[in-house]
Amino acid sequence: MAKLLGKKGLVILFTLFLSVMLTGCGELIEALSKVGTATEQKEKAKEEKEELTAENVLKKNREEMDKVKGFSYTANGEMKISGDTGTGISANLSIKIKQDSEVLIDSPDVHHNISFQAMGESKSWEVYFVDGTFYSNEDGFWTKKSGLSGFDFGSISIVDDPHVTLKQLRNESDPKMSQESGSYVFELEVPQEKSSLFLRGILEGIMEELSPTNSNSSTIKKKIWLDEKTFLPTKMEQSLELTFPPSGGDNPEKIELVLEASITGQIDQVNVPSHVVHGAIEN
Repeated sequence: MAKLLGKKGLVILFTLFLSVMLTGCGELIEALSKVGTATEQKEKAKEEKEELTAENVLKKNREEMDKVKGFSYTANGEMKISGDTGTGISANLSIKIKQDSEVLIDSPDVHHNISFQAMGESKSWEVYFVDGTFYSNEDGFWTKKSGLSGFDFGSISIVDDPHVTLKQLRNESDPKMSQESGSYVFELEVPQEKSSLFLRGILEGIMEELSPTNSNSSTIKKKIWLDEKTFLPTKMEQSLELTFPPSGGDNPEKIELVLEASITGQIDQVNVPSHVVHGAIEN
């Protein structure tokens, strides 16, 4: 064979052989590299998935929340009051609730617009607290009171603000988390006494009316959804159920509340409209 090819032929053959070998090795190395990269990516994804415990998700949320000044959100819900009244007549009352809010995380400045609708009647209350001045519109005209401090005007709300719920979650020893459609979902229960001041006032007033001698209390069930990419809140839910012995019949009196809120955006500050600033009457 060597004689037939000659010295020059051997060089050509060797060069071709070497070229094929190098090409083959290159393809093999490239293929192995791809396999290695894919394996590394799978391992990394697996590690990341394993690392995202409830504690880690809340940690990432805290890091992202530090970059946010505030949120705006809209809440809708219903409160149902049912059972036998003191007259022995079975009663059922449904109260529709709507709330639009702007809240800051590290500032007391806030805006809430809350409305109730029941039995064909409606009632609304809109408030601003900005730079120490409290603006309120309850009966169709604005009033204001200046030089206020030391009160949490954010608690004038039916729904707990997202950063309040997240703070409560971080204090949980074993936060309950699940995953759902691109979100991390956290659930917790807090005593009724730790709900917003406004909601506590409403509940205590109704309880006093329904059952003055009964000091029943309940826990409020909360859920909050965090986006799995941004780790920021996207929506919230609050619910509770209070039951009292019947005061005039066989059916126990009951209060049920369900509220759902959607985060509508991020805000840097709360602005009071000029017509409110200039038109409000000093209290």
